Amino acid sequence: GSGGDIFSSWSHMRLAGVRSYGATAGINGGCLHVASHSVSHSNVETGPTINLLNFSGIGSKALRGFGGCLFIQQGYVVVENSSFQETSAALSGGAIAAKSVDSHTLTIELQGSNRFLKNIARKGSGGSISADERVYIFMFGDTHFEETTAETGGGALVANGHQCVAVISGNVQISQSHCQSNCSGGAIQVSNAAAVSLQTQGFLMTTHTTGTNGGSISVDGSGSRLVVDGLWISNTTSAIGYFGRGGVLSVSGG
Repeated sequence: GSGGDIFSSWSHMRLAGVRSYGATAGINGGCLHVASHSVSHSNVETGPTINLLNFSGIGSKALRGFGGCLFIQQGYVVVENSSFQETSAALSGGAIAAKSVDSHTLTIELQGSNRFLKNIARKGSGGSISADERVYIFMFGDTHFEETTAETGGGALVANGHQCVAVISGNVQISQSHCQSNCSGGAIQVSNAAAVSLQTQGFLMTTHTTGTNGGSISVDGSGSRLVVDGLWISNTTSAIGYFGRGGVLSVSGG
């Protein structure tokens, strides 16, 4: 099933100081699966609120699906001063996968200091975080991605699809993140009309990242956007074993 530790369909939840070790889900959400709800009335527009404070997910797995630790399909999720270490998903989102399944948007907000270490998306994208269709991600405070890996793109983060937006308003550091094969975005992949915005007060630094197209960042697909205001990139590489494009940045599509 899904949600190795917790499965929630329509509940407000606050998890403070929780440590999850080795949780496993047969499909999605090694630690937690927040599932969509069949109710469609206007009073459920935003969905439940999920707060993770000083949360630690270690070694959790989604064996056949998405979200090595968290799989989110609805609601407003706040992650604060938390860590995700050595988590993995068979598909996308080695630590966190968010995918809206109806017309409502969902939001993930990272506050304080959060760390993603050695997360893996084995056959998909987003080594640490995968956001797909009508997902908003806001990164405040300090967020660190280290040694994260994805097979098809976005070694640390992928934003994919219509109304999918990642806004960086804090300090984000991505180190030694990679995508594995003929892939796009060693650190970040923006695809299929998604957008990533680095705001004035935000700062993004990537070091030692590798990808076939876009050693650090790849922007592809019609309507995809990257807005950059503060950026530091060093030691990025494109074309590891392939004829790739853009040691730092690759942009393609209409």
